[in-house]
Amino acid sequence: MKSTLLSYAALASLVHLATADVEPFLSYDINTIKDCSFWYDNYGTKPCASVRATWNISPETFSRWNPSVSLDCTGWGRHSYCVGVVAELTRSSSRTTSSSSTPTTTASTPPPVWTDHGCYADASVHPFQTQLAAPAGADMTRAACESRCWRDGYQFAGAKAGTECWCGHYVEGSRSPSPSDCGAPCAGNASETCGGARVFNVLEGNDAQPPSACTAAATRASTSTAPARGICSGQDGAVAFKVKSR
Repeated sequence: MKSTLLSYAALASLVHLATADVEPFLSYDINTIKDCSFWYDNYGTKPCASVRATWNISPETFSRWNPSVSLDCTGWGRHSYCVGVVAELTRSSSRTTSSSSTPTTTASTPPPVWTDHGCYADASVHPFQTQLAAPAGADMTRAACESRCWRDGYQFAGAKAGTECWCGHYVEGSRSPSPSDCGAPCAGNASETCGGARVFNVLEGNDAQPPSACTAAATRASTSTAPARGICSGQDGAVAFKVKSR
């Protein structure tokens, strides 16, 4: 898939992106540019300035894409960072110069439908990648967490300890051996549960992978540990993930 994307002339200057991924594998700043196309997973092998030079990104552009990193590289850590935005490379060729345009109307998008996947353990493999600062505390409800995750571009939401909202493009780990552990009432709505002290209620938006993709993912899960967008139920409550081709 990456070789196909990189074949476009607009990406000629990003040939080094052969070592980047189309999805982040580490945690990342929720304020990272939403249109990010390629990610660099920083496992500590390259300093910030070297990464910017490798992908020919100016300090100003890199900080705009990755607000947690300043121009002097303050904030650089073991996280995933955006190193390519296809939309910005192709924007100039697709921009129109017409001084007038006809107003258009778009159909309203129906609200997402959420599926509760049950109780997942917060063990050595953390289920989610990002914790949101809000909703939290007394504002925490399932609906509020789902809405914020969906708005920020995440397919999965996780409610933990009654007060915490987590989001992810994928979910790692396995179901809790004690589903009843997910019994903490949501601080903002005591009639519903929001996980527990060391467990998450895992919720999935309505753009889940079709069954055929889940089947294919399950058969490949044993050959790779690199997760991508998607979640499928495996045997004994385990989780099989759709994996990325490399």
